[in-house]
Amino acid sequence: MTFKSCPCGRDLTLKEWLALPLVGEMRLPGEPVLQLRNHSPGCNSTIAIELPARPVARAQTGVTP
Repeated sequence: MTFKSCPCGRDLTLKEWLALPLVGEMRLPGEPVLQLRNHSPGCNSTIAIELPARPVARAQTGVTP
């Protein structure tokens, strides 16, 4: 079952996606969070998926508001 298609034309399963090297996450204001992975070995394209929304953690300062 295809989870994500690469620009090179290869269809990846979820298991194959999770095995790809993680590049990181990209967060832009007002946009969904993207997870980036590198299709290697393969065409070396960087492929992105949109991650589900999750709450933003606030740093604990020890000060009670």
